[in-house]
Amino acid sequence: MTTTFAQCERRFFARLLERGYQPSVIFDIGAANGSWSAALAAVLPDAQYELFEPLASRHEPYRRSLSERMLDHPRFRLHTVALGDRNGEAEFWEAPHAVASSLLARAAPSEQKIVVPVRRLDDYVSEHKLPLPQVVKADVQAGEALVITGGVRTVAGADILHLETWLRRGYGKQTPLLPELIEGLRPLGFVLVHLGDFYREQHQEIASVDAFFAHLRLIRRFATEGGAFPWPDAWEF
Repeated sequence: MTTTFAQCERRFFARLLERGYQPSVIFDIGAANGSWSAALAAVLPDAQYELFEPLASRHEPYRRSLSERMLDHPRFRLHTVALGDRNGEAEFWEAPHAVASSLLARAAPSEQKIVVPVRRLDDYVSEHKLPLPQVVKADVQAGEALVITGGVRTVAGADILHLETWLRRGYGKQTPLLPELIEGLRPLGFVLVHLGDFYREQHQEIASVDAFFAHLRLIRRFATEGGAFPWPDAWEF
């Protein structure tokens, strides 16, 4: 497990940057307090960052932190909606530890359920005329498959996906497991190329792991330009 936040991501994209790959638009879905985008901006400062976080105006620590991030990073833009497979409103699990909050709220205690606006990514991008991303990060506590379902066109146009993935169904039957995401993304042209940070339960079971997927067109581009794709070595992390 890394000791520095988003170290895997920073090294991953630094390697790509060395080979001339410099994404101009990055979507941070499940932005929390904005730390992930801030960390990546240290490597890719010229990119436009679109941050999606439904608790941005509801959870005071997030509100304060994100307000500061917006001031410090003029290329950040905040969207206070959840992203899922339908448009409207949905129950949302506002967990005591905000980072564990999820659209998969069926098993949540009633006092921890709130209602948030939810949008399909494809529709939101079209309605708000957002620039299309080359990188999509989604860390939404087992809602990753819902984001993909509602954003197939947007996701399929990206080069890199950075997803929190699951090794057990910690949020109930709807929790997508890593092998299911691998097979679900394959028809869109993505393959799993690297694993990053993981979350370990108190009893030491690994429950989730960050996964990097690359589109085949990007892999072919690097192959055409000569040399292997510059994935970091696992032991570097």
